[in-house]
Amino acid sequence: MGCPVNEVIQVIHQLGSVDRRDPEDSRDTIERYPLLCLPAMNGLEPPIYCVNPSCAQPRNAIGRERCSECQTPLLYRYLWAVGEVAAAIPVGSMVAGRYYVQAPSVWLETEPARSPDVPPQLPDRALPYLRLHRWARHLPQFYGLCLMGDQSPDTILLENAPLNDQGQPYPSINEAWGGARNLRRLHWLRQLLDLWPALAAEGVTASLLSLQNVRIQGGRLWLRELMADEADREGNFRRLGDLWFAWLTGWLPQVSTENDALLGVRLQDWCTQIRQGALNPAGAATLLDRLIQETQAQYDLTVIAAGLTDPGRQRSNNEDTCYPDTFSPLPPVGAIDPGVAIVCDGLGGRERGEVASQMAMQSLQLQAQALISEAITSGESIEAPIATEQIRAMLRVANNLIATQNDSQGREARQRMATTAALAIALPQPLRPPFVEQTTIARDLYIAHVGDCRAYWISMGGCIPLTVDDDLAGREAETGFRSYREALNQPNGSAIAQALGAKEADNLQPHVQRWIVDEDGLLLLCSDGFSDQGWVEQSWREYGLGIVTGTRSLNETLKAWVAAAVATNGSDNTTAVALLCRLSPLNVGIPDPWTAAPEAVALAPATWESEMSEASQALLQTTSRPPRSQRRRRSHPGLSKPQWIGLGAIALVILGAIALALTLRPSGGDRPDPDRTPSAPTRSTQPGTPAPNTTTEELPVPGP
Repeated sequence: MGCPVNEVIQVIHQLGSVDRRDPEDSRDTIERYPLLCLPAMNGLEPPIYCVNPSCAQPRNAIGRERCSECQTPLLYRYLWAVGEVAAAIPVGSMVAGRYYVQAPSVWLETEPARSPDVPPQLPDRALPYLRLHRWARHLPQFYGLCLMGDQSPDTILLENAPLNDQGQPYPSINEAWGGARNLRRLHWLRQLLDLWPALAAEGVTASLLSLQNVRIQGGRLWLRELMADEADREGNFRRLGDLWFAWLTGWLPQVSTENDALLGVRLQDWCTQIRQGALNPAGAATLLDRLIQETQAQYDLTVIAAGLTDPGRQRSNNEDTCYPDTFSPLPPVGAIDPGVAIVCDGLGGRERGEVASQMAMQSLQLQAQALISEAITSGESIEAPIATEQIRAMLRVANNLIATQNDSQGREARQRMATTAALAIALPQPLRPPFVEQTTIARDLYIAHVGDCRAYWISMGGCIPLTVDDDLAGREAETGFRSYREALNQPNGSAIAQALGAKEADNLQPHVQRWIVDEDGLLLLCSDGFSDQGWVEQSWREYGLGIVTGTRSLNETLKAWVAAAVATNGSDNTTAVALLCRLSPLNVGIPDPWTAAPEAVALAPATWESEMSEASQALLQTTSRPPRSQRRRRSHPGLSKPQWIGLGAIALVILGAIALALTLRPSGGDRPDPDRTPSAPTRSTQPGTPAPNTTTEELPVPGP
């Protein structure tokens, strides 16, 4: 049985007095506490080891960028060590012979090629990290355990923690609040509400009740660790209102602008309704979205897109497609809004992957333009839940176009053509008085993906990965069976779990999110041929940041970026689309204070889905609908005008897709792929994770 925590901390402080110059003293300490911690020997920092398994001299001094022997880039993986024991270990110590304590609770993995310790049975406190893998944009990920022997409980180590490239923590939300513009502050709070239901399902909403635990990287809200809820979980949302009301009360006397003061007062009112139980998470989100729209109306958002696809160095055909394809000699088809960006990657090894990617891209083009046109002509904004489901419906329509083609040609299992996809839409949102002083159009940026096409947000605040790959390893982690890092090393761990066209839309789960543009930035969509081997993480400063700052042109820099990716990777088709976003303030008055949300909105969860007609619900082809007899009905007068607009847009989407299906029927037989080989190409892994033992882009055989 382990010692009490306070005894362990006392032992740690005793270890801090070990004479590093005395080999006998050090040897005695190692024998007594072999798995605990030691000061770095001889007063020197320990070496960091090269990840190249063929390197003859892998030891390097910490601080080097490349291995002195083989010139392989050195991997600096900073981990967050959870718990009081880890926080008490002195800076400069070595833990378990491999972790260097750079700062309190911040440990550097000095042997990054070595697998972390993971027992067959994970402790219960580690499981929420696995099951919340899909939320990696906001949450750290389980790395392993530091086995501390009988001296203390094993310490959970987290990767993807809110630490910068030098292992320094990002500021807490209360530290970052004062220097942020109002739109960004609201963006942080909206992300907090987005997280709430997922954390509640795992019993860890207490993670959001500590301002020091909520960290900020630019526009990104990022938790340091997960904290288990106490017995009274139901009261946590009210406690969230208490926390923010108290903090805003202390902040308001420090504000110096009228806009800040007005925001503070409104947010205090918002917190008061939460504290009193008048707002549940859904109602709080609805009210916050209204304030976000009012604030967006004070800015002008312009978007410019450029795209490029390259077959790579080892392939003669290109199964990738993109919109826009800036350097294509072919003229663009139709007038498409500049706020649309699409990347599609036909699956390698599958027949007619290039046809699948072209069908998906053209279908999504048509549907995106229909959605944007309807939003502009209607004069009404579309609520976030409705817009999200419309975009999911677009992906399902594209899926079924390809699936129908597969069925008509009798394709089964791995013969079915399919494609992964990433889509971005800067959706116009008309805003009218009384919610704004004058009629204007804001834009909400929605990002969707299926498969392993990725999206990144690049700005002065850093490079933020917005998507998580749809792979089998992620699905396994979400079951809590094994960590993502472990699962990725299993056979077929990196295989794509879903793609457009592989199965019917009832089995498709598109991922859609809203990213509130609160700064100048670059949204990058790319295929795995571009993101492979951590290329985006390595190169965003050289290429992407120059586009954001205006020191480099969008088109030519993207062209150079893709060329460099081909030179670095090049084994796969390589595609990238960049959407440059410029945010400039408008000279508009401060809008009138909001009116209280109706009681039905404030007290009830979002019910927009059940308010839609049965025909419209069927068109959406969602995967978890109850039988028709169990669904709640409402008469047509119960539908609000924005909801009718949403249904009209969906109808346009479906009609457009039918027209597209009639024009996209390929003629002739199947064309053999000259580059098809029995083994599938290596596919990229998530940043900071090891390359799997076996990689494939093949989906599992479609089944029930």
